[in-house]
Amino acid sequence: MKSLVPLLFFCLTASSLSFGSPPKTEEEFVSQVRAALSTKNTAAMDALTYKEGMTEDDKAMAARIQKMMMEIPSEIEDVALRPLPKDFQSVAILRGKKMEMTGPPVGVIDVTYKSGASGSQSTSTPYTVVDSVYYLVGSKSTDLDWKGPPDKNIGFMVTGQGQDHVNIHVQWNASGVTQTRQFSQPSITFWGQHIDSIHVESHSDDTNVTMTVLEAGETIHTSEPLVGKGTIKYQRKGL
Repeated sequence: MKSLVPLLFFCLTASSLSFGSPPKTEEEFVSQVRAALSTKNTAAMDALTYKEGMTEDDKAMAARIQKMMMEIPSEIEDVALRPLPKDFQSVAILRGKKMEMTGPPVGVIDVTYKSGASGSQSTSTPYTVVDSVYYLVGSKSTDLDWKGPPDKNIGFMVTGQGQDHVNIHVQWNASGVTQTRQFSQPSITFWGQHIDSIHVESHSDDTNVTMTVLEAGETIHTSEPLVGKGTIKYQRKGL
């Protein structure tokens, strides 16, 4: 299952190897990212992150995530720039905060590692271009003054034949804020109070899928199978 939260924190990979000339081409940017990761240069990572609007807490969080990146033991296999995913989200609500990007993302930089004892690993981080310079996008936060219970891990799984070809529309609450989104991933977890509703729609006769709703690591609902064309729905009690 893929987690949504790493992507929403935005600062998952590296930056330049030194404090010299900033990268102004895609080739320079890719080269410096690879060099920084290979040499575990945390200062270079910080130097290339675009930090406009970040608080000291935001910067501390970015530093912790960057440190985790540096601890990946596998050798880098490839570093490449890719287009933004079609369902890419640049704003998130979680843990009582609104998380936004420090600059407009223009794509993602993917880092893949050679397979090791723990299997294959990869990261995908948005990047931006400001004044002709390439940067990794930072994450800035706004406190929502949420007084309710803390957000927990929630999510869903759509499994079975045709799981990658159904339409999944989800409404959920995070830190008191209602959100809606069309998901392309068949299985995902993210932070929130609870899922309000899920609609899974199939336009293919070859579909045979089941929907599972998760909350704090527990299954709270499992649907009947959706076979062929049609829709299965989940609605939270009381709504």
